[in-house]
Amino acid sequence: MCDVPTEAQSFIDRCITRYFAPTTFALGVHWYHFGQAIIPPFVPRDFYQDIATNQPHQNVFSLVYLPFESPFHIQQTLQPLSEHKFYCYHSKVQQAHINNNVHWFPLSKCGFHKALADCSNVIANGGFELATECLSLGKALLIKPLEGQFEQF
Repeated sequence: MCDVPTEAQSFIDRCITRYFAPTTFALGVHWYHFGQAIIPPFVPRDFYQDIATNQPHQNVFSLVYLPFESPFHIQQTLQPLSEHKFYCYHSKVQQAHINNNVHWFPLSKCGFHKALADCSNVIANGGFELATECLSLGKALLIKPLEGQFEQF
């Protein structure tokens, strides 16, 4: 086992990880190597580079992906920021619609990737994958860590 920092990981977290996702060989994915055999993040660079370089940025908007927050609370938080446009992707949205300055979209991998390539910045939880994509694209990122998630400590 490699000595990779897990300072916020509790005994229960370790047990859940060990028994929920058992492995014969564990591969670490991280931005920093910690002097260990850790591979870099998985990011579909070609896909994002094609979108980012081939399409003009006509709209300035913030992409919002907060899947564990209620759409009502997201709307309440973002609506007062009326000078900004927000594109929110959420599992509870059934059909695309606009509510003041907040544009709501149902989950769509293709739509989300296009919005990610076109947005000026991202508001999201502290998960690894989206943060990695934002860093790869040079997007400003505002993180709202999830409480109780040791990897977001």
